[in-house]
Amino acid sequence: MYALRDVPGKGKGLIAIENIPKGTQILSEQPVITTPKRQLDEERLKAQISQQVDSLSLDSSRAIRQKKLQDKFGFVCSCRLCSLSAEESQKNDKRLERIQELDDLVGREGMRMNFSLRTLRYVDERVRLYNEQGPGNSGLTRAYLDAAQIAIANGDLARGRVFAERAVEGWRVAQGSDSKEVIEYSSLVRNPAKLPLYGMSMKWKTSLEEIPQGLDVTDFEDWLWRREKPKKLEQVGQLTDLRNREIFPSFAGLPNSKSRDPDFYESVGGTLKPTRDWCFLGEIVGSTVLHHLELELKDIDDKKLPLHFNTTDRGSNLAPAQIQKGYTVAVLHAQRHVFMYGDPGIPHDNPQKLKIFPVSLKKLLELSDQGCQATGWNKRGHKADCKVLKSSNLQGLLALE
Repeated sequence: MYALRDVPGKGKGLIAIENIPKGTQILSEQPVITTPKRQLDEERLKAQISQQVDSLSLDSSRAIRQKKLQDKFGFVCSCRLCSLSAEESQKNDKRLERIQELDDLVGREGMRMNFSLRTLRYVDERVRLYNEQGPGNSGLTRAYLDAAQIAIANGDLARGRVFAERAVEGWRVAQGSDSKEVIEYSSLVRNPAKLPLYGMSMKWKTSLEEIPQGLDVTDFEDWLWRREKPKKLEQVGQLTDLRNREIFPSFAGLPNSKSRDPDFYESVGGTLKPTRDWCFLGEIVGSTVLHHLELELKDIDDKKLPLHFNTTDRGSNLAPAQIQKGYTVAVLHAQRHVFMYGDPGIPHDNPQKLKIFPVSLKKLLELSDQGCQATGWNKRGHKADCKVLKSSNLQGLLALE
């Protein structure tokens, strides 16, 4: 009746090889998109169709994508994503899982009307992951719109316009210049202040004329996403400011071990790496040993918490003289963790990231105060105490003897 043939300039096509009487059934397939028998209003009908289209999205793991396509069309997909090696496919799936996690976080923050810098960080990471995935991700356009709304809600018209322009351009490429989204959001490009969210806060206030010119791509993206350059700690010979909460956060300010906070981490090739250094300081108020060493610490806010030694030696390499009450523990890249049993605390599994100083937390903080340099050097023992504070970075701080 017909055959699959090459069609010049059009790829493959079904070509009749004999006369086919009118009314002859030539194909019989399950529909990709279905609508209910009962009539729905236009908006609900659009929503239902949209959900079915989204179910075939690239934003799901290879196993899920292939199963859906095999169930609907009866073939095993061998597209670019589905043809990746096992290792690359696993990295790809992790990126997609993280994208979904970030999307959920942004959605929850939006429901709370929380348009903070941290929420913008979530969108920033989402966009980076979409770009790692390659072209064809419809979620990228939506991410730019989310970023525009966050910026405009904080009074930042300059960044709001740039983000809105990128969203509109994405819709123009995917759906055409006459699409509903292009028409609706082009007005936002012209006048971002028309967004109802504008002015909820004015802490990022900028005008449309403040979009910087002449920056290279990297610097412009850093400006656009409000990415802060890593702050350099004091030079060797100067005192580290231990009261800097960004570098030395309290327990409440630490990242959660179960989430990937973009304030602390970034995804590099599917692997999370710290974007900067931070260090937790806590004073020892007690210790116990059962299956492993557990120190009870008190942070800068007087919050008590456990530090669990999950190292190979379970903390047995530390002599009792090293873990006395009143000594201060420093843990590089510490994380908050909710343990199955007991109170939330800090897990410790890398001996190179922990240092114990034979001084109280209060004294350590006093030593870092500006006044100690001028008044303390003449006091007996003060010069020796201050040596623990001299370091070019936190790695050096923890490596001091």
